[in-house]
Amino acid sequence: MKCDDLKTCETCAEKDCKCGSVMDECNCCAICLKCAGETCHDTFDAGCEDGYTCGDPNRSLLDKINIPATCIKKED
Repeated sequence: MKCDDLKTCETCAEKDCKCGSVMDECNCCAICLKCAGETCHDTFDAGCEDGYTCGDPNRSLLDKINIPATCIKKED
């Protein structure tokens, strides 16, 4: 996404994110977070809801890039 043309902010659709959201890299549009138990992908998704992580944080970088996971509760 190019952030130099902020006119695109006007075209962002309203989202009803049941597990929270974060703003995109231009701080323009909301991106929904995945909920606990949902499939997530470290490369393509905004992340998981607070207190959850996308799969085992100890898995390899290649696995994080190539293999979808599930939002699981973070260990304390």
